[in-house]
Amino acid sequence: MLPRSGPFGVEGLGLVYLEAAAASKPIVATATGGVVDVVKNGFNGILVPPEDYEAAARAIIKILSDPNLAADMGINGAKIARSYSWENICHNLLKRWNNAI
Repeated sequence: MLPRSGPFGVEGLGLVYLEAAAASKPIVATATGGVVDVVKNGFNGILVPPEDYEAAARAIIKILSDPNLAADMGINGAKIARSYSWENICHNLLKRWNNAI
């Protein structure tokens, strides 16, 4: 998915990135909005500039051409997805509240 800035803002977090990560799939996305919170360039995917479709094509070809890279990015993505589990979100929220008190 290659979101870009537009008249109505930019892509927020984008659940599709967490779904791909949870499915251990490497991601190609644009470095906009909240995308960079989930997609770490070179770790679980490749970030490209908005509207640079040639860069997106190169990134897709790079991942498809290197099964080991794709597998590593998939494993790394699953780790990121787990950090967004409700258990972790609640734990972190309670920890922040306790620190604030």
